Amino acid sequence: PQDVKLVYERGLRYLAQSQQADGSWGPQERCGVTALCIMAFLAHGEDPNFGQYAVVVRKAVRALIQGQNGSTGYIGESMYHHGFATLALAEAYGSVDDSLLWDGGEGNPQRSIGKSLELAVRAAITSQNNNPLGAWRYSPQAKDADTSVSGAVLMGLLAARNAGIEVPDANIDRALVYYRNSTSDSGTVAYSGGIGGPGESANRSAVATLVFAVGK
Repeated sequence: PQDVKLVYERGLRYLAQSQQADGSWGPQERCGVTALCIMAFLAHGEDPNFGQYAVVVRKAVRALIQGQNGSTGYIGESMYHHGFATLALAEAYGSVDDSLLWDGGEGNPQRSIGKSLELAVRAAITSQNNNPLGAWRYSPQAKDADTSVSGAVLMGLLAARNAGIEVPDANIDRALVYYRNSTSDSGTVAYSGGIGGPGESANRSAVATLVFAVGK
């Protein structure tokens, strides 16, 4: 509908005008917010390489890659950021031309989207493997977990898998077990602590529905 189209176009114009010089949006939670903005532009359906917002998208993807630890693959300042960033990189992978990505960029690592996505997946898998609950919390070194952060990370991994990046089935299955162990007979999902834990709500049920639908 025309009114929905207008809302979308005005929203993208606002985002383009408010993008910072380094390609990010902020000032707080920059990697996570930047990732969400990238997905908004890519979802519009334009050519991200030569379309109206191609430069905006390229600058934003560069900002995500520059915000990644080149050794660990960790992106941002929490696993929330990392999950959203992994999802955005998976959406950009195969649609944003790497040969144009660093055009005009200075002081950057020249890392490809595919390489950054592989590193991001490795960081998430390493974090999960070191977590006794098989899921994720705010810190990649955390030993506890919650269904909110885990949803962000798991969706990033599922998107990476759909994009052709190797993601072990065992890790996906283990994360889904964590969600099953957090879901009560009524369908509400706890924030943490398993069935009956604090924060049971329909909001968490929505996250669980999404990961179960995409994960299987």
